[in-house]
Amino acid sequence: MKKTLFVILMGVFSLTLFSGCCREHQWTDATCDAPRTCSECGKTEGEKLEHQWTDVTCSAPKTCKLCGTTEGEALPHTEGTPANYQSGPICSVCGQEMGEKLPADFESEAIPGQFMELGVPVSYVTGCYSDPTMVTIGKATVTEYERFDSNEDFEAFDGYEWIKMSFEILFDDDNAQQFGYMVGPAECSYYDIKNFDDSCTYDEDTGVSTYSVNFNGQEFSDCHDVWGDWTTEGWQDDGDGTYSLITTCTNYTLVPKGYDGIVYGLYNRQITWNEGMYINDVANDDTLFFRCN
Repeated sequence: MKKTLFVILMGVFSLTLFSGCCREHQWTDATCDAPRTCSECGKTEGEKLEHQWTDVTCSAPKTCKLCGTTEGEALPHTEGTPANYQSGPICSVCGQEMGEKLPADFESEAIPGQFMELGVPVSYVTGCYSDPTMVTIGKATVTEYERFDSNEDFEAFDGYEWIKMSFEILFDDDNAQQFGYMVGPAECSYYDIKNFDDSCTYDEDTGVSTYSVNFNGQEFSDCHDVWGDWTTEGWQDDGDGTYSLITTCTNYTLVPKGYDGIVYGLYNRQITWNEGMYINDVANDDTLFFRCN
């Protein structure tokens, strides 16, 4: 009887022993919410962690790197760099773009006309030389377009690059043969038409035009271009009773590296381009454009 009672008491003691403590604790790491804790019995050891806060930004409030807890509110954006034609205003606090970029004049003014593609001929409508009331229709083609830093004829400028654009116009109708033809070349900015034209100065001795463009919010005032000589082969007998003439020209323009706003144009010379007028004053559905982008 005594032996049986001893066994029962030992069993109760063992049950109490093992239910009150682990043979080996299974510790979970301390967090910002709780100290090191045994996952088996719930025993704790040490202290919970201190929050490790990141600085508040415009996109997130003060945040603990360990547990993700936030405190307070995110900062409001503060305009630092104003909007330009390439990007919206930039926040001076976080450096993020925080709005819309300025609209390009060609889009906001809805400039009429047709944009040309390299190597694709399109109809060019213009007036005749001896009788501007007469219309001749040629075929204009951009034959060459490239960008380069310098070559044997054009030196390099820090932060700038050269654009070379060549085009030709084929005239073969009766009006051009009888009354001649007029070509209306133009050059403008896709983004800021008035600033481009108003800043332009022309040197008659060198034949060089100098102007300014705004690129990424910076004013580049050393842009200039050089129109090459016009070359005309003269009227050629096509052998089938018709005649044709090809006139060609090459233009070199110095612009900031990566600038995609130079636009070359051919407008109808029946329209008079007076002093103080801009491309939007003379462009119509017949006007041809080639954007260097």
